Amino acid sequence: MNRRRFLKYAGATAAVAGTSALGIDYYLSRSPASNLTQSYTSTAKTAENTSTLDLTPPVIKDFQWQPTRVVNGKVYDATISFSVEDEQSAVADVSAELEDYVPTIPSRAYSAESPRTLGLTPSQTPGKVVTYCAQVGNLKGGKEYRATIEATDSAGNEATAQLETPYVREFENIAGKDKILVGAHYMPFLAEGTWAADWNTSNGTPLLGTYDSGWELAVSKHIDWATGHGIDFFTLDWYGTESITSPYFNWSSVNVRAFTENPLVDDIQFMIMFDSSALLSFPLDIDSSANRKVLQDCFTYIVDNYFEHSSYLKIEGRHAVYFWASIAWNGNIKGILDTFRGIAKSRGYDVFFIGDPVQFYDPSPNRIAPYDAVTQWANYSFTNPGFDRFVESVTDSYYQQWSSMSKGLGVHFVPSVLPGFHRIANPEWPVLPRSAERLRNQIQVAMKHIDPSLPLALVTTFNDWTENTQVEPSVEDGFSYLQVIRDELAGS
Repeated sequence: MNRRRFLKYAGATAAVAGTSALGIDYYLSRSPASNLTQSYTSTAKTAENTSTLDLTPPVIKDFQWQPTRVVNGKVYDATISFSVEDEQSAVADVSAELEDYVPTIPSRAYSAESPRTLGLTPSQTPGKVVTYCAQVGNLKGGKEYRATIEATDSAGNEATAQLETPYVREFENIAGKDKILVGAHYMPFLAEGTWAADWNTSNGTPLLGTYDSGWELAVSKHIDWATGHGIDFFTLDWYGTESITSPYFNWSSVNVRAFTENPLVDDIQFMIMFDSSALLSFPLDIDSSANRKVLQDCFTYIVDNYFEHSSYLKIEGRHAVYFWASIAWNGNIKGILDTFRGIAKSRGYDVFFIGDPVQFYDPSPNRIAPYDAVTQWANYSFTNPGFDRFVESVTDSYYQQWSSMSKGLGVHFVPSVLPGFHRIANPEWPVLPRSAERLRNQIQVAMKHIDPSLPLALVTTFNDWTENTQVEPSVEDGFSYLQVIRDELAGS
């Protein structure tokens, strides 16, 4: 059952070298720039004695990009260095330029900078190798850069080398600098050939344009934007793999892997959101032998493929997993979760399970008790067109009830917030108009019910444009939703 079917069902430092974990040492521990290209041409001057012509161009060596001022993971200043070697003729002219390098996203998604001609300082070392360095300051970031070196010797031979830098953050990473653990649901399903391929609807226009969730630069931007506004982790929507389910779901693990292998993944934490609604036949009978095998195979895959990642989220020292659509599970919930715990334990892991068995109704304690924490996916009603007029007061009332019930069962309660809801594919569903003010009001309600023993809140969602719950920056609203999160949650 896909999300729309389920939702209808559920509606019933400043830092200097070596001084900070987010300073130079931190930055240098990341993947270095690896895209280095060189080209050579010979335009030797005419001479009477052609046997003495120098047709060998100079060689550009040791081309490096070295951050020199990093604050909370953001590079502000850097040094570019290289050497030019020529065995026959003197090095006559060397120039260096730095420019934006953003191959896959529109210019509105980053702060453009004019190309810079860099002032080069040559070494005084005698001989045929000359070393140069150039200082680059006040980088705006939000992209990669490309440095181009051109060298010419006295015989007229030319050499060119280009170096593409790693992604440079636009925002300082403030995640983890407040008292509340803030998570946002992240949808890696925006890819060609998926049910969400037509996701760019009238719900808004992303600053990134119609991107693919597997694009490295798009994922880097998401991590940069999220952690730059206080989001500590993403829950990655996971639907299975080709070998476990069907080829239709292969993109799920592919795009999750694109996220977990992103160069900026060390800047954020993540947990798997196990989306069982797409894996089981409706209704979600977790007691049938066929469904239990699918669930067990998928959970085993999650443990074996993601738990060892250095950025995997641990709550109370245990690997966290969110079970989406667990509100719709029919059968022995405690039994299947105990099976999952056994699978993890057999591999040396302890686990922390979050479920969503509550949705504006009075849940049975038996549906809450098996989890370590419970939440609801969306503060939204499918049956009341006027719901937008009193959604916050209803949410406040239910959060008080669920929080009290959960506490009595020894289970944590996790409030969630959203900016609005509009599923264009289901025009019969009421619209919850979105606004930054609605998100602010929802956060203020949620803050009243934060569990002091587990100060955790969830944002629905970072980038689900199909349901208009996204807080990702857009052409229409800019960064207004992320700014609300930064002001109301990250500042706590």
